[in-house]
Amino acid sequence: MLFYPIGYYTVWNGTFGLAISQVTYLFESIGVHSGVLENLMLYGGLFLGLGFVTALIMGVSSSAEKDEWPFRLLGSLGLLVILVLSIFSPIQGAFQLLPAIPFAMILFATWFSGRFTEGRHIRSKRTPSVWKNYVAGNFFLPVLAIAFLVVMPFAQRYALSGAETAEREVISGYIRDESKTDDKIYAWDNTASLYLSTSRLSASSILSPKLYVDTAENKIRLENQLDASLPRYIAVNEKVPLLPNVKKLLSSSYKKIDVKTSHFKLYELK
Repeated sequence: MLFYPIGYYTVWNGTFGLAISQVTYLFESIGVHSGVLENLMLYGGLFLGLGFVTALIMGVSSSAEKDEWPFRLLGSLGLLVILVLSIFSPIQGAFQLLPAIPFAMILFATWFSGRFTEGRHIRSKRTPSVWKNYVAGNFFLPVLAIAFLVVMPFAQRYALSGAETAEREVISGYIRDESKTDDKIYAWDNTASLYLSTSRLSASSILSPKLYVDTAENKIRLENQLDASLPRYIAVNEKVPLLPNVKKLLSSSYKKIDVKTSHFKLYELK
């Protein structure tokens, strides 16, 4: 019911190849890059803190019923594969671990079930709670990891990147006031939030140069789409390196707008 309508729509719309490339992008972009060590620290810490490592060890080492082993094997292999893919992926973010949750839940279910059964045999009147088993088995790490996941986005937005966020709002207000609703823009930024705040569409199917541009094919696609569509405005975050052809496009076809920002440059089509 879901796959066939989407498949027919992409074929009719002429974007089937792009849809397939987005599905295979994760595997095409896997490799050794400059952020591998940082990814190892981030995802390794979250795996340890959220109890995934404990669940993995318990799933492999603890005794289990014969019919539980296929589920434990599936959960263990799933967690390991997702951890490896996340570490060697060029895209960084805690959301990369979302696919690991179903596999972790399989191991948690068998682990909690065993602990619950043991507690029931020892104390017939009072059974241990699942949350108590979870926290006691991992000490304070789950609480610390969950606090990190909740606090970090706010700290990143308002404390670590407060000035950058404020300037992005300035850029957004200028584009919203000076452009028409059908004008297309492009945010050469580490986030695609500019499209939402301006209510303007992207000039490229690749919404951000920080996403999906770690393959040569997608870099060429992004450059070609910008060159063909020539968006009315291009907002450039100084922290995000420009591709050579995009830099040439800006110098030949765009003029810089003085919006008094230090983290961003705004270019308008001549």
